[in-house]
Amino acid sequence: MTQPLYLSYFAEQDGEKRWGLSIHLEQDRFERPPHEWLQGLHAAADAWRQDFPNVFLRSELGIEPEPECRRASLVSYLYASGEINGPRLGRHLTMLRETGTIHRFTVRPGAYAEGADLVGRQGRIADLLKILESGSCHLRAPRRYGKSSILRHLLKMFSATGHPCLLADISSGQTAVWFLVTLARAAMDSSCRSAVESLPELARSPSREASPVEKSRAFEQLREGISPNPWSFGRRLLEALGQARAVLLIDEFSVFLRETYEKRPDEARALSDLLASSRRSDSPTRQVFAGSTGLSSYMHFHNLGESFADLVPLDLPPLTKPEAAMLAEELLYGAHQIPSPEAVERILDTLGEPIPYFLHSVVSAVLEESPGHTHVTLEEIDRAYTERVLGTSGNEMFKLYSLRNRPYPPTLRRVASRILRELAQRPEGIETDELRRLSTSDATDQSQFQSLLSCLEEDYDLVKMNGRWVMRSKVLRDRWILREPWLTRVE
Repeated sequence: MTQPLYLSYFAEQDGEKRWGLSIHLEQDRFERPPHEWLQGLHAAADAWRQDFPNVFLRSELGIEPEPECRRASLVSYLYASGEINGPRLGRHLTMLRETGTIHRFTVRPGAYAEGADLVGRQGRIADLLKILESGSCHLRAPRRYGKSSILRHLLKMFSATGHPCLLADISSGQTAVWFLVTLARAAMDSSCRSAVESLPELARSPSREASPVEKSRAFEQLREGISPNPWSFGRRLLEALGQARAVLLIDEFSVFLRETYEKRPDEARALSDLLASSRRSDSPTRQVFAGSTGLSSYMHFHNLGESFADLVPLDLPPLTKPEAAMLAEELLYGAHQIPSPEAVERILDTLGEPIPYFLHSVVSAVLEESPGHTHVTLEEIDRAYTERVLGTSGNEMFKLYSLRNRPYPPTLRRVASRILRELAQRPEGIETDELRRLSTSDATDQSQFQSLLSCLEEDYDLVKMNGRWVMRSKVLRDRWILREPWLTRVE
């Protein structure tokens, strides 16, 4: 039996080994002499060193792994062709340098992305923090772009520094009382507790360690207590949070506003004004509203813009192609699949603009299509996309994109359905005048039509290219072609 052989890279500082990586060359498995791998591995390490000239990286070849090093299999750095995947080796060396460990990416469609899984968002997080230095923000993006993941990341960042911050998901509420109770509960469970616990209504609130049943009972009593006059409690709650310089992270606000306005428009306006007053007071709260970009649409259609005019909009884009390629590759490796550059490229081709949710969903479908395999084929990717993602099993994935979940008035939802149905069939695009003619049978004037186009563009349905409107998401376009009635029904 051949002795195990390890190639170890380790960083030295002041003559001491700080961190490193030992790669098992697995001679029995590959039946190739080690020197055939060494050239490619060393070339990748040398390329990595160009970006980190201050790191003294040494290599050793031996029959035992270096005790200071993380262990990895050679297969972790091979493509399906057997060639060395140099960029991945470089990524892992960077991870070791920055965190001392190697992160394994896992496929989780729809789950929150945390830590290293939050790919491609550091620039937007920095932009958001800059906005919060002097104002408040509307974090805008379509469904499943990672807005909630960014809010959770911000909560951890602020909590780690001791800065008062709370996160409230308000998607399931429909009244101002419910909103204020949810805000109070989030404050009492967060670093904001000391700022608000002196309020008489919260004096007997349970501790953070109390059971969910105890908390639910206490906050039900709070709901009953403030129902006769929620605005007095709301003003005092927000004043206390403002005096503490708290940051309020409010998730799914567009859903809450739509549901509340449809049943209690005056109440929705009063709550919007209350939040605006808190942002504009002498002791302002910093507020981040996240939800689909439909919030801007709703404000426009219902003349609520004045209450939110001070919010700085920040758009969350799709991933760049290099970010998406890296993520697709890491997801496959994490599932013990050996990808090829061609397989990664095919996955990206199915997506069009790479949305994190769709990327995870497509890779998940590919893994379901190729159980037990170690190499993903192009045929398996194509079959997974057409039969699983675009088929009936994809209904759950696409339910959030139905037009009936949009905050548009019913008449304009019908126009939007007609426009998107036509665009799905015409990848070459449609000029504005022709789109306008598609809405002539409805009572929509020029101003309403232009507003609808702006909303569809803001919601990332449409984009104008070379003077023509086209559907922005290839995945949604393909889905609408194959299962159009399911997506476009507006009742």
